Amino acid sequence: MKYIIFGAGNNAQMLLSQLRLNYYEVDFIVDNNKSRWGEKIQDLSIKSPTELYSIRRDEYHIVLSVSDDKMRRQICQQLIEMGFNEDINFSNGLELFNIFKEHPGKVSGYISIPDSFSAIKTFDEASRLITLKDEKRIFRIVNKAFSEQYLEAFRICKENNFFGHYIIETSISLNKWNLPYDLILEHKYIEPISYCFEWSPEMFYDYVNFMISMLKDLTISGLAISDGHTLNATISDGKFIFIDFGAIKTGIIKGSVLIEFLNTHIIPLILMNKKQMNKAYLFLKNPGIEYTQEDVQGYLNEYEQNELRELYLFITSITCVEDVLVFISKLSDYILNMEHGTYQTRWDGYQNDEWNWSDDVNKWSEKMKHVIGMINKVNPSTIVDLAGNMGWYGSYMRENLRYSIIVDSDYKCIDCLWKKVQNIEMNNVVPIYMSLCTPTLDYYRDDAIGQTPIEPWRKGAIDRFRSELVIALAVIHHLVFSQQLTFDEIVNQLALFSDRYLIVEFIDINDMFIEYFIKKDFGWYHIDNFVKALKERFEIIDSACSTPSDTRKIFLCELRKS
Repeated sequence: MKYIIFGAGNNAQMLLSQLRLNYYEVDFIVDNNKSRWGEKIQDLSIKSPTELYSIRRDEYHIVLSVSDDKMRRQICQQLIEMGFNEDINFSNGLELFNIFKEHPGKVSGYISIPDSFSAIKTFDEASRLITLKDEKRIFRIVNKAFSEQYLEAFRICKENNFFGHYIIETSISLNKWNLPYDLILEHKYIEPISYCFEWSPEMFYDYVNFMISMLKDLTISGLAISDGHTLNATISDGKFIFIDFGAIKTGIIKGSVLIEFLNTHIIPLILMNKKQMNKAYLFLKNPGIEYTQEDVQGYLNEYEQNELRELYLFITSITCVEDVLVFISKLSDYILNMEHGTYQTRWDGYQNDEWNWSDDVNKWSEKMKHVIGMINKVNPSTIVDLAGNMGWYGSYMRENLRYSIIVDSDYKCIDCLWKKVQNIEMNNVVPIYMSLCTPTLDYYRDDAIGQTPIEPWRKGAIDRFRSELVIALAVIHHLVFSQQLTFDEIVNQLALFSDRYLIVEFIDINDMFIEYFIKKDFGWYHIDNFVKALKERFEIIDSACSTPSDTRKIFLCELRKS
């Protein structure tokens, strides 16, 4: 299939670039303005619309680049009078790609709500999320003009049991606060929230399949999503859940959403399967980066490139629900047949012994006994296990916790933990792929920000993952010798994640497992100096030997009140 752009205005240049980036072959441009005929945009000639009479209609598709509604309707009528059929022979090219940098519609701004609520920023002109500050409740207030649309989507979701399965649990709320809105929905308050770039490759693979399954069932029920990016889902109760009910609409999914879905879901997935982890996560962490087929073509053979290209090309031929379902089926087959990359990482399997011995206390090491004893002593409701490897320590007491977050920078360890979450009753354990040294920053309009009074669009890891108890085992020496951090820096970083308690392990410089570390100029690395740094932020309330006992020690600490 070849493509022709109708309209040689300012949008044509941007649309042409986007089409070519995604390997759509554009033959020429037509325009009703005679003075433009013979000119070129990039290397393509601008011609008269009469040229369209001579094309083979089964070989070409016309895409309109006109953004003015009145002018676009006139062109549509012109093409219909020439014998072309809308959505079959021609379509709105601006619906295939978001070529505009600014988001249309009402953007955030002030809304009048009681002081007991806070508003969450949004680009959605139809609704707004607000939270009850002291009750951990979240509501969606819907603008009057969109109430019927939301109620219809709500009805279909409820009838098809989508709530709690695919979509965040949602109910219609009584307006006991006298909010100036006719429709108020209450969503389940999920804590903690995690994002796609904090998931390991296996988690991301499962997430993409979850989304494809959801798209299929939504399509069958007469629903669609209005955007295709990766930030509309999180993990709750051990499974993925779509949290942006405002993105659920009646009708057929647009081609632009499907292209965005391919770019933001499938392109990173391909990179992961080709072991290009750094590039995959670069994209996931930076939603403002443009994703295209060009980013993966160097890792695909000719057959793989053609298969991917066919997915993109098929989107322009979608005109009905049946076409969408065919596309979803093709996409499912593509992922099923995708080479599933295997890889070995440094700390893969490091905590296998703990998991294997978990049910037999007689086999427990001194470290296992003392750490679990300390957790029992403080009886926390939430835990974040920083550098938690495969998560045995942080998740062992899970039945007594609201949730446990296991953080590690080794994605294979997080892969393994995710499988355990799926296979064992561990629904309140949240695996997170992240470095303790570089926790996720706040984001504002898709740009990372540091310490600022500006309220972020998406909160950073420290806010989302801060827990009553922080666990940091067998990590201090790595942060010192590999990351060149001081004890003060490490303790202050750990304190950021703690609401009250810390369990931390110190490993002596003579420990047999760190003999190969470069220790020159690290004469300050001594337990006395570490304890001194600890006491600046924490009170040490207990200590015990670890394993091996002669070179390792565990401390239970409580955060000092400032």
